[in-house]
Amino acid sequence: MLNGKLTHRRTINSKFGTSNINWLRNRVDPSVRRYEGKPKFKYLLPLDDEIAKRLKALAKPTSTRHK
Repeated sequence: MLNGKLTHRRTINSKFGTSNINWLRNRVDPSVRRYEGKPKFKYLLPLDDEIAKRLKALAKPTSTRHK
């Protein structure tokens, strides 16, 4: 949150040359705070049986939530 707006870290870095929270608090907005988003899902498609066996050990239940 920068100046009351949710702003992407890359946008802040492009505009100010840094995304360091302390630097931003001292020079831009004293009320700046970091916002943690939700993690992204990663999906893999195995191309052969050997890799499919390896991936099965790493698999987690898939999300049933759709937006």
